[in-house]
Amino acid sequence: MECNTSLTTPDVIFIGAGPVGLWTAIQTKLLEPKLHILMFEKHPQYQRSHPLKMSMTSFWNTINDTEFQRLIYSMLGKKISTNDIEQSLLTFATKIGIQILHSHIDNPMSFINTYYPKVKVVVGSDGSHSIVRKTIFGDKFAYNYNLKYIADFRYTINSVTDDSKQRKKKKKLQKHNDDDCNDEHDRQYDNDYDKEYECVTKNKDNVTEITTRCFMSEIEYNKLKHGNNGMKATFKDPATYNEQFVNLVPEVCAKFTNKVTKQKHTITSPITVTATHLDVYKCEKVVMTDANGRYWLLVGDAAFAVPYFRALNDGLLAGSLVARKIVETISPYTNIYNFLPMRLANNIYRTTKALFISSDPIYEYQYWFDLLSHYETSKANVKTLFVESSIVEYSSFK
Repeated sequence: MECNTSLTTPDVIFIGAGPVGLWTAIQTKLLEPKLHILMFEKHPQYQRSHPLKMSMTSFWNTINDTEFQRLIYSMLGKKISTNDIEQSLLTFATKIGIQILHSHIDNPMSFINTYYPKVKVVVGSDGSHSIVRKTIFGDKFAYNYNLKYIADFRYTINSVTDDSKQRKKKKKLQKHNDDDCNDEHDRQYDNDYDKEYECVTKNKDNVTEITTRCFMSEIEYNKLKHGNNGMKATFKDPATYNEQFVNLVPEVCAKFTNKVTKQKHTITSPITVTATHLDVYKCEKVVMTDANGRYWLLVGDAAFAVPYFRALNDGLLAGSLVARKIVETISPYTNIYNFLPMRLANNIYRTTKALFISSDPIYEYQYWFDLLSHYETSKANVKTLFVESSIVEYSSFK
């Protein structure tokens, strides 16, 4: 197992160095450069790659550092893959002195007590299958349920055709949806709520990669997920779209065929299919203190997730707040705001709180987290009421 062999004891450790973990660690370091931050990531390369469009709401309350704001600006309003986001954040984190090691940690408490007993804060940013959530927080959820089952059909074409009327319709619908708050994807809605999303990404060779998403029933999902005749449509082992597959789930395939026919796509690659489910879950607690007085936190998918492309947006919002609360707790006299009125107001608030309220600043994250998760879950449930038909299409150009 790879460990930090330097003589410096880290102040904060992150278990998980994906986009949300890196985002949180970077802002923690920028707020208090004296803090030593160490991150552990089990995957040498980031495992997920899909296109997103980030909007300004994802970057609310971020640190006012010139280089960091330049990095944010490079992502703002553009179609960018999660791989590119992760790589940009990784480069920035390394540049400002955050150490990242690749190790798989099975028992976080034992690992920390053995190798880093003096660390003050440990952040679990290790995704939806979080080992920190499982071993430290007991995998206890306030709620955890499924909203929808989906099949993602992936393939490539040489070009995307779109006449002027379609472009005008998309612009009009996109303006409406931007106001509706999907901060990670361009979306187009049909007037009858037959929502069609198609993820479109152009690479350097001018080959267009497309993902068409179709809703399906639980019975169809189980057929794909558990497979017949050895066929499984999993993320790691996607199924191949062929006659056998069509016979297995004919209704889902009919929806997909209808969409391809409408778009007049000329497919230039084999079609692969992945079956997945859109879940909503929220941990009971995202902050706790162990017997040694050490703080443990959860951020990103480790703490909370909703479908319809909101998970990364919520993770970045949470990360910006968590960074401030970590610094307020470890270095209570650090000025975490550059804007003078905000700095003065924050100092008054913290002084008053220290006199009359005994709770640590880091626990304020729990209260904020409960509000955000309630808001996002309510939106996801309402949205699901209108997404009862066949296909979802989302588009994003790299």
